[in-house]
Amino acid sequence: MHSKSKLYLNSGSFLVLATAVALSLLWAMPSVAADGSEDGAVTQFESNVRYVELKPTFVANFGPVESRKLMYVKTDITLKIKGAEAHEAAMYHLPALRHEVVMLLSRQSEESMATGDGRDAVLEAAKAEINKVLEAEEGEPSIAVEDVMFTNLLLQR
Repeated sequence: MHSKSKLYLNSGSFLVLATAVALSLLWAMPSVAADGSEDGAVTQFESNVRYVELKPTFVANFGPVESRKLMYVKTDITLKIKGAEAHEAAMYHLPALRHEVVMLLSRQSEESMATGDGRDAVLEAAKAEINKVLEAEEGEPSIAVEDVMFTNLLLQR
């Protein structure tokens, strides 16, 4: 007589079995880099865009000196940079870049910080000031910041 044995799996056993199969398949696969090579080396994206956060957070007072009303801006700013050389230059000159941003924020009026167009103009001015510092320090206009972004912004008026 031939007996049939039944295999029962509860949900916990099935999950363990499925995980073990998935891990063994992943382990057996060759590592492939983004460019298709199998050496597993880290490759650069074609655009080579990098971001530099200007940390710590900026806190500056702004507005007319004659006014007795104190106004503050608290913001985080990130630079968009293209290329390793420009990234290294920005990191090396970070104190000078931060100085320019603080001075720029301090010169703003309430009107320039109150509207979206005004804040966009502040970011464009920051980009120009930062690029002026990088060109003066590095001697190359090709080392430049592509964009300046507020990643956090708080105004107290």
